[in-house]
Amino acid sequence: MEYRYKPDRHIDVMDMVTLFGAGNRYPLAAYAIGYGIPFILDNGASVIEMAANSDFDGILRHVISDVEATAALYEKWQKNVSGLG
Repeated sequence: MEYRYKPDRHIDVMDMVTLFGAGNRYPLAAYAIGYGIPFILDNGASVIEMAANSDFDGILRHVISDVEATAALYEKWQKNVSGLG
């Protein structure tokens, strides 16, 4: 099994933005708001309802929003920390 923190295959964005637990952990929505990233403000509870209603397009939109917000957060965080060194 590969080492979890080997960055060429895996980056845990939550670990990065909290400096591996040194800072507080907040939901993705909080980081998105703080960094001005467009995000569906939903804690995921609506996904249960979408699944019950077979709204797979809605689930897909929700997942895509999470992935895009996570990628944007990582990019913005990288820009911020690159100027620290």
